[in-house]
Amino acid sequence: MATVRFLVVILYATSTVLGIPTPIKDLTFPGEARNGVNVRIVGGEEATAHQFPYQVALYITKRSEIVFCGGSLVSNNYVLTAAHCPIDGTSVDVILGAHDIKHNESSQIRQTSDHFVVHPGWNSDDLLNDIALIRLAKPVDESDYVKIIKIATGKNSYAGNNGTVTGWGYTYDNQFSESDTLLYETSSILSNDDCKAIDP
Repeated sequence: MATVRFLVVILYATSTVLGIPTPIKDLTFPGEARNGVNVRIVGGEEATAHQFPYQVALYITKRSEIVFCGGSLVSNNYVLTAAHCPIDGTSVDVILGAHDIKHNESSQIRQTSDHFVVHPGWNSDDLLNDIALIRLAKPVDESDYVKIIKIATGKNSYAGNNGTVTGWGYTYDNQFSESDTLLYETSSILSNDDCKAIDP
């Protein structure tokens, strides 16, 4: 569960919503701040092109909207994202190797997938187990622009260390569309106890 909660923070920080052509649907955590701590990450610096080659852009088609989320390439076949992204979706447009998602860069690999698996314990009321996998339509090879993220092993929680959050998220409050270019921010990693104190 510790890994799931940590990944949810990273994945949620990178996810934004783009409503086309219907109004924007806000997929925020219940409450902007919890126990005096702001749980949102807004802003960041522009990454250099392909600085984070594991970062993936996802456009999820739902019944009346298109939702934008971020994810990480975890194998040649799968992208890890938040469960609240593909839930109720019919297909996912996956963009790998991107820096500017508003342009069709030569480094990009684009696929459409209709195969995704949401954690069976996903709970939309409290956002527990907010994690999902999207299976790519065909495997991708690693390159200078597309790489599999390195996943930590062992029992180290990395609490107190700095972690890097990446994505095409909002750069200011009340923004209506995701950032064109990939952004990143450094943030302190909280322990499980600190997380539970903020969000029991």
